[in-house]
Amino acid sequence: MANRDSTRRAIELLISDAWELNSADRYSQALVEAERALKAARELRDAGLIVRALVQQASANRLLDDSAAAMVAYVEIFKLAKDPENESALQNSAAALAVGSAYLGFILVVRLRATSSKEQLFALLEKADTWFVSTGHAHWRAGLMLQRAEVHLDSHEYDKALEDAQVAYETYDASGPGFSRAYFHNCLRRALLAVKQGDKAAEHFRAVLEAPNRSPHDSMLSNFYLSDYHEQAKRTEYAVSHLDEAVLLSEECDGRRAKALALSRRGKLLRTYKRYPEALADLDRAVEYAPTYMWAVGQRGIANRLAGNFEQALADFDSAIRLNPAISWAYAERGEVHRQQKRYQQALADLDRAIERKPDDAWCFGRRGAAHRMLKHHREALADFDRALALNGEGSWTLAERGLSHRGLGHYEQSIADLTRSHELKPQDWWILSMRGDAYRAAEHYEEALRDFDAAIQLDGVDGSTYLRRGTIHRIQKRYEQAEADFDQAIARDPELDWAWAQRGWIRKQNERFEPAEQDLAQALRLKDDYPWARAQHAETLRRLGRFAEAVAEFDRVIAADPKDAWSVERRKLAAEALKRAEKSGQPGS
Repeated sequence: MANRDSTRRAIELLISDAWELNSADRYSQALVEAERALKAARELRDAGLIVRALVQQASANRLLDDSAAAMVAYVEIFKLAKDPENESALQNSAAALAVGSAYLGFILVVRLRATSSKEQLFALLEKADTWFVSTGHAHWRAGLMLQRAEVHLDSHEYDKALEDAQVAYETYDASGPGFSRAYFHNCLRRALLAVKQGDKAAEHFRAVLEAPNRSPHDSMLSNFYLSDYHEQAKRTEYAVSHLDEAVLLSEECDGRRAKALALSRRGKLLRTYKRYPEALADLDRAVEYAPTYMWAVGQRGIANRLAGNFEQALADFDSAIRLNPAISWAYAERGEVHRQQKRYQQALADLDRAIERKPDDAWCFGRRGAAHRMLKHHREALADFDRALALNGEGSWTLAERGLSHRGLGHYEQSIADLTRSHELKPQDWWILSMRGDAYRAAEHYEEALRDFDAAIQLDGVDGSTYLRRGTIHRIQKRYEQAEADFDQAIARDPELDWAWAQRGWIRKQNERFEPAEQDLAQALRLKDDYPWARAQHAETLRRLGRFAEAVAEFDRVIAADPKDAWSVERRKLAAEALKRAEKSGQPGS
């Protein structure tokens, strides 16, 4: 009996050591101590000690990013707790505390895996709540309220999240199972941030950093959220400095996951500020630390997409989807890469998958609408844009895209109205002004169009297509010198604009500058082979240059595509007659 008692005391000491090591973020050492305790407890066949050792083992594994091993331990605890033979062994407060911690840890792992719906998570929380109440531990429910708040935050139900986080914070029991006081502070402040109460949130963040017994992990998390607070207030330098501190603190945490988390958070922020090389360097390191950390892989994909590294972005999103096929945003982001690469059918397929998984995601509806618009599915696009606006209120980009779909359907007044509202929301966006100018152009309101194009060109970042559209109006109004100057600017900014080469070539042809006209029109056709208008103009330019055989061949291609093109039929006839005369006389051109 004395030997059994001494063995029990030794096991309890190991469990206590494991708990202290976990609390100090020294998870690898905690795991060693917990497994020693578990082995001895199994040999002693003491269910109370087994569940206490298992919960420390599960905590260490969870924090070392081995959630599968943690789940195995949690499931074993639940089986032991349900076995009537263990009822007396689990009645002591230490064992009950372990079972309660197992419920909270299990729910946390399931939530972070993001493979369960909100309804499934709330069902798990209700099941855990039943255990707490039925075993006389209702006073330990603060951890459950904390997880309820997290589920609401994940679901963007911020008012409900704040309500539950407040209750969790106020009912926190230091002797209960689950999480540190710092976690309760952090959850409440994230909820406060979400409802735009940043100053109140900051008070909670600072409370953790000033606590005497804070762990590096808790301090790291507080720096995350202080960074969010400063970012929300547009204090860039402070936002980045808090994440620099978080990365340093992560080095004091055991396990690679904390380091990956800190680096990926900083990488995400740097990406937001368009500092893509630095962002990618952080995200590369994060993925090296934790190759199965889906969020880090996905964030790297977004950074690659925004930096224009589309193939790397696709590879990252493919990996993220393999790691967790249930996540909607990875499909949405991959769909956005396909959309930007003009692979619109593939974009639609991925955005459909994203919406199936998250049917209330306004961003996905907006991007799917944009893909439909590019395929000229304007009515489907309008339905998606309407849904996006209903879900998320007025957004400048979505209003602008809806305006473009109205323009595609010839609804010019509605198009201009949407683009005007979009411009009011984002007055310094040259693209919106350019698109409204194009809607005015399509409606033949040329003076209004020119006013918008002139205003857009005064803003930073304007692209070649704005000059191209303004030049087109100058051409229509026969201001050819101004038109050609705009087409020069368009080509200088974007040499891939086939329309600009074709328009400039037409003006040069009209001015009887046939050699440069032919070069421009030939370049337009190199960029876009299926361009009947440019090919017809090229054929006519060749005729005017006396290159009759080439002209006839070009006209033949135009007429084969559209036999009713009377202008090309007539010009081909002139070219063919000239070719015959040249052949008879032995002149060049044949």
